[in-house]
Amino acid sequence: MNTKVVIGTILAFLMIPAIIALWPKPITVKRVQEALERKGFTVGNVQKMRKPRFEAIEETALTINGAWAYLYRYNNEGKIIKYLPRDKGGTGEQALRLMSLAGALNFGRQTAVPTSVGRRGMYILLITGLDETRREEVIRAFELL
Repeated sequence: MNTKVVIGTILAFLMIPAIIALWPKPITVKRVQEALERKGFTVGNVQKMRKPRFEAIEETALTINGAWAYLYRYNNEGKIIKYLPRDKGGTGEQALRLMSLAGALNFGRQTAVPTSVGRRGMYILLITGLDETRREEVIRAFELL
C-alpha cells in the first residue's frame, strides 16, 4: 500500500472531530435565548404558541428586556421571503401584516407600535418596543447567532 494513501487516510480520520466542532449548530429557541442572555439581554416569559400565525410551523412569544418578541420558525423559504420587508431581502408582500402584529395584539385595536424584524436561517424574529436602538441590538445579536 502506498504510504501517502495511508497518511492521507489517517489525517482524514483525525480531522473528523475538528470538522464536527466547526459544523454549525441548528437554531433552537433555547439557543436563541442563551445567545441573547450572553449578550446581556434579559429573556423571560417564553411561551410556545399552540397555533402559529403567518404560515409558520412554530411560534414562540418571549420578552427581551421587557419588550415582547415573537420567534417564527418556517420550513419553506418562500413563506419567509413573503413575510420579510423589502429592506431585509423579502418581497414585502405580507410584511405589513407581520409588522402590524403588535397593534393586532392590543385587544384588536390597531396602534402604531414600533417593531423590528430580523432573519436567521429558517427563523424570523419580530420585536416590539419604543427603544429603536435596543430593538436593533437584539436583531443584530439574533442575526449573528
